[in-house]
Amino acid sequence: MFKLQYISVKKICILFLLLPLLLHSQNNKTDSLQSFLITATDTSRVNALNALAKAYQQLDIEKSFQYASEAKSTAEKIHYTKGKVIALCYIGVYYLYKGEDEKVNNFYKVLLRSVC
Repeated sequence: MFKLQYISVKKICILFLLLPLLLHSQNNKTDSLQSFLITATDTSRVNALNALAKAYQQLDIEKSFQYASEAKSTAEKIHYTKGKVIALCYIGVYYLYKGEDEKVNNFYKVLLRSVC
């Protein structure tokens, strides 16, 4: 019994030691995506915006929503269905996180119409 508790505490300590490294790598990823976004156009821009929306879901849900919204509007302008669908998923997650169930339902209905 003591050994199991020791292993659990040891794992928790390792996690807390590695957490700053994981967060730092997340910042590097978002920084590089933001740098890429400056010159990105068309589908690569939509993909970068969606990647930023995904990266920010755990860090800053509002930024995630902003990137997903921009990805959606850009994807609609260039008729990039896959990018629009991914952006709609992230927007739906935002409304789910905010507890706005009716908006979640509306976005997923739009999502299903986009796919079918």
